[in-house]
Amino acid sequence: MVTISVYPPAEYRVVPIQGAGEEIRFERLLPKQSIMITYVYTSPLDVNKINTYVMSDEGMAQRVNVLLNRQWSKWLLLFAWYFLFVGFVTTAYLLYVYIRPLIITA
Repeated sequence: MVTISVYPPAEYRVVPIQGAGEEIRFERLLPKQSIMITYVYTSPLDVNKINTYVMSDEGMAQRVNVLLNRQWSKWLLLFAWYFLFVGFVTTAYLLYVYIRPLIITA
């Protein structure tokens, strides 16, 4: 069993395919319109049986694979990049201070 959610709301129907499962069929979509389909499936259904193909009767259609990533706030990213930069500059300076005398005396 699969629970499906479509955003933005659009008219669709789930059509059974003989021997292959089911497909979600949208009757009408606008050109360049993007839709998001979310689904929850139970354990007898494998993930390789979902998103098997994308097609359109009137033209090009493509599937966009999405990986879930945590979105960090901008201030936290700025804070992290700042300390990364400070750490890099400090390490470079310390290497310069401790390696320079060895090069000069050699």
